[in-house]
Amino acid sequence: MTKKQILVVEDDGIIAKDIQMCLENLGFSVPATLSNGEEAVKKAKEIFPDVVIMDIMLKGPIDGIQAAEQIRSLLNIPVVYLTAYTEQKILERAKPTEPFGYIVKPFGTRELYAVIEMTLYKHKSEMALKKAYDKLEHRVAERTAELKAKNKEFKQQIESRKLAQKTLSESEKRFRTIFEKAVEGILVSDLDTKKIKYANASILNMLGYVKKELQQMEVKNIHPEDALEYVISEFESHIKEERTYSPNIPCLRKDGTVIYTNLTGTTAYIDGQKCYIGFFTDITENKKMEEQLILSSRLEALGWLVNRLAHEIRNPLTSINLYVDILKDKFKFYLWDEEILEDIIFNINKINKTVRKAIVFVNPSVGDSQKLDINALIREEIDFWSETFKTAMIRPELHFEDDIPQIFGNAIALQQILGHLVKNAVSAMEKGGVLNITTNKGSSQFHKNRSMVIIKVKDTGSGIKPEHNEKILHPFFTTKTGRTGLGLSISHRIVEQHGGFLTCDSEPGKGTTFSIELPLNK
Repeated sequence: MTKKQILVVEDDGIIAKDIQMCLENLGFSVPATLSNGEEAVKKAKEIFPDVVIMDIMLKGPIDGIQAAEQIRSLLNIPVVYLTAYTEQKILERAKPTEPFGYIVKPFGTRELYAVIEMTLYKHKSEMALKKAYDKLEHRVAERTAELKAKNKEFKQQIESRKLAQKTLSESEKRFRTIFEKAVEGILVSDLDTKKIKYANASILNMLGYVKKELQQMEVKNIHPEDALEYVISEFESHIKEERTYSPNIPCLRKDGTVIYTNLTGTTAYIDGQKCYIGFFTDITENKKMEEQLILSSRLEALGWLVNRLAHEIRNPLTSINLYVDILKDKFKFYLWDEEILEDIIFNINKINKTVRKAIVFVNPSVGDSQKLDINALIREEIDFWSETFKTAMIRPELHFEDDIPQIFGNAIALQQILGHLVKNAVSAMEKGGVLNITTNKGSSQFHKNRSMVIIKVKDTGSGIKPEHNEKILHPFFTTKTGRTGLGLSISHRIVEQHGGFLTCDSEPGKGTTFSIELPLNK
């Protein structure tokens, strides 16, 4: 076992020798005894002893306290002071050097041994504690570095999340703005429940609902029942990604009317649920314009055909009519032959009348307009139908507003309109009824600031089916066998030529009302 080295610094040679002998007898090694502080610092650097016994009062440039301070601070070697002085001033001066003990002269062997052992033990403990402290400091430094790194990473994650949340929030805000401000109607529905989840302002205006109403409905509720099979098949093709576009999708408004849309659809996950997103473009007006354009093209072609046929039919009819007149003169004494000839003339006139109707339809004109008393015109037409009313058990009721200003129009054309409306009313009241005709001056339902003469022709007949309402004024549309379907369409065109409007309001089982609006000043 290696002996502990004790460096002795004592300027009294005899005392130094005694301490050396005593320490060696106690089992310690004393490599040197020195007499001044400078030598002590130098020697301690060379041999690095376990303990230094330092006399406080040394001769030379530095005393024992100064030498101990250097050894302690530079080499961390424990120092035990050897002194004959116990003055408070000296002790106070020695304290900052952190001595491990004091040996007061004179001293005994046991006292010396005890101080040395305690110093070694204390220094060993101090070094162990320092080592542990250094290790702990190192570990704390490492952990602190780790925590700083983690904290930095955590801060970066927080910043990244904040940025992501900000980006998401801005993205959601942009999406919400696009969604709400889009011209197209947008509906989002749950694929499983088929319930509507979200609707933008355009689709609400398009269908006439408020948001809460639509969000309580299913997709099937916004389409006509008779079109559901087609609509659902189109939706399914979008969901299966067979196609994304479907034209002419009918939609049912809150007021019961039907509009037509072009639909583009796709699927996406929204709020964790797979949803169908539909983009609706209202094409109702375009569809009406297309139908009107097609109708105009057909009417143009029909006009050419009618004029051509009229020419081709009227010429032979004129000849036939002339020959019939000749035959009547020749066989005027034969009654049965005359009846046949009258029947021929009747059918000639019937053909001519049909041709005239067709010509009026394709060439509507108000002709020579003049000031007309509309009340008198209606009375004249009703008188013409008096016998028919009696036979059909129909009671006409006329309610005319007095002092209605005269209008400009063609009397024959307007009476033709009244004749068509009366004829339709008589046909609708198969078991008799009441024909109510009223006139008054008022504002147009289409132009609020425009004064019109309003004529209403109302019957108590069977009414018109809803699906026929929109077609009732179309040419060649009729539900009666043997009719041409031109009467109402001709009437409609004549009213338009007069700058007015013809409308129909009907309900099955409650009768039909036709309204004619004619301007006071064309």
